[in-house]
Amino acid sequence: KINQYWSGRLYYLLKCFFHEGIPVKIMSNLPDYCTSPANSGTFAAEARSAFSCQFKKGPLPGCGKITLSMKISRTILALCLFWGAQHTAAQTREYEVREVVNRFFDGMNRGDTVLLRSACTGSMILQTCRTDSTGAVTAVKTDSFAEFVSLIGAPRKNEFEERITFGKVLTEESLASVWAPYTFYLNGEVSHTGTNSLQLVRTGEGWKIQYIIDTRRK
Repeated sequence: KINQYWSGRLYYLLKCFFHEGIPVKIMSNLPDYCTSPANSGTFAAEARSAFSCQFKKGPLPGCGKITLSMKISRTILALCLFWGAQHTAAQTREYEVREVVNRFFDGMNRGDTVLLRSACTGSMILQTCRTDSTGAVTAVKTDSFAEFVSLIGAPRKNEFEERITFGKVLTEESLASVWAPYTFYLNGEVSHTGTNSLQLVRTGEGWKIQYIIDTRRK
């Protein structure tokens, strides 16, 4: 019920800025509009009054006193706008990170070393976990990225493809972490499965993969 109450408040608060689809001119038309008998007695009019008063020191003529309800509603709107901006930025980062990861595996599957390299930093690290029958890691093998690229670009006697799915993607301004389970196909048949854990950094050229460690299971 509380959520419905404040959702309704927020709705009318937004509606007051777009009366009949036309933005209200806050600094000039608002005082007359919010005190008009046709628009009085509504929360929208109160909200118009509250918001107009924040753009100048002290209340504008005809705006009236800012009530606690107005202050709370104004705060809620500000928080919603802030949350929306943060959420949008996070979604943009995740989209960019996914694109880089897909580019890496597309390059690997096609044998396109230029595409593959474009997704990585110059100091890319590749590691694989060796496990026993219980899944416990017995060793971590580090592969040469240069040799890996050469292998990908060499003529193929067998066709292979690594298909990934995105699990968890975590991002911030400079770092990103991707959890990507995969299935590896050799000549059209499943060879093994596992999980890729990728670490990315945001460089001047955009997001790049710095580190990949994986598991492999038959």
